[in-house]
Amino acid sequence: MKILGSDFMNESRDEREIEVVRSLGFEICVLGRKTENNSLFSLPVEKAVWKDVNPLAPAIKSTALNRLFCQIPWALEARRMKADVISCHDIAYLFIGWLSTLGMRKKPMLVYDSHEFECERVDHRSGILRFLIKHMERFLMRRCAFSIMVNDSIADAVQELHSLKERPIVVRNIPENWKLDSDAIAENRRMFLQKYNLPQDTLICMYHGVLSEGRGIENDIRAIAKTEGTVLIILGNAVSDEKEAYERLAEECGVKERVFFHKAVPHHELYKYVGMADVGLVMIENVCRSYYLSLPNKLFENIQALTPVIGSDFPEIKRVIDDYGVGICANPDNADEIASAIMKMRNDKEFYNSCKVNLIKAKEELCWEQESRVLEEAYRSMR
Repeated sequence: MKILGSDFMNESRDEREIEVVRSLGFEICVLGRKTENNSLFSLPVEKAVWKDVNPLAPAIKSTALNRLFCQIPWALEARRMKADVISCHDIAYLFIGWLSTLGMRKKPMLVYDSHEFECERVDHRSGILRFLIKHMERFLMRRCAFSIMVNDSIADAVQELHSLKERPIVVRNIPENWKLDSDAIAENRRMFLQKYNLPQDTLICMYHGVLSEGRGIENDIRAIAKTEGTVLIILGNAVSDEKEAYERLAEECGVKERVFFHKAVPHHELYKYVGMADVGLVMIENVCRSYYLSLPNKLFENIQALTPVIGSDFPEIKRVIDDYGVGICANPDNADEIASAIMKMRNDKEFYNSCKVNLIKAKEELCWEQESRVLEEAYRSMR
């Protein structure tokens, strides 16, 4: 059983993991948050139950109180599913999974599938809450069959933080090996250049993902203002009013006509957009340790689209870019440095072409078909 509290349609990693577990002969159930998408989505699972995370609303709007009062109903639902293994998306849902096993003679095995560095996330937690989460994570991880982290740096940091005997396994958030339709990509690029009357040699830079703080979008815009013969496409949906703020910034920087916004596209269409870009921008900011140690899936999506990358000069991002020679690292806080990297991509044809060649090998090695073997082996050990 998988327990998660987000919109399942946005959780491609969970879908990939479910397919791995299913291939081993497990039946799959999902317990998740009730959303419009989840209610309509047809899942390839034996059973799916969607529960409210705001049971006291609208009378009581406090998120903390609502989350507290939804623990028992969720745990009871998980208990009724009689799972052998419960995989939990983050610490809040791992607690629900553990709670559902209390008093059971034959307890289901727990798996902690953490998608980021939980104790070092960017949020507005108080010191007391951080202390409680740290000790809750330590308590619960020691009761799991195994835990999953998204990269080596976070796995090492979590093991040290909690003095764990066994290091969490690492399963990076990497997409499948994309099958590219070069004609469709070329046509998408042609239509874009034609629509905005742009020269054929325009260097297209692209940020794709959620429009929110900490993703480096502001300095991407400032960097474009310091370059020539370039445009920036920002592909994704905003959390609230970020899009309007970025539009104002583009106007202030004098590049309103060179910064284009496009709403998020279905995952199966994404390659046509990422692939039409000349450069992918992955400029995560150091707003918290979780971000500093992150390894964003958009980095691998650029690799799968054979698009050279300019990424943050952070440990995990730098390791991939340098080891495979697929781009340049830059300081995400320095728009001048980002601009210099963009112009190198535009003007240094020999370097750019070497990145394109290196991407071919990286694409074959950095794909879910390779990465999933670690997850498969971990679940095989539970049979």
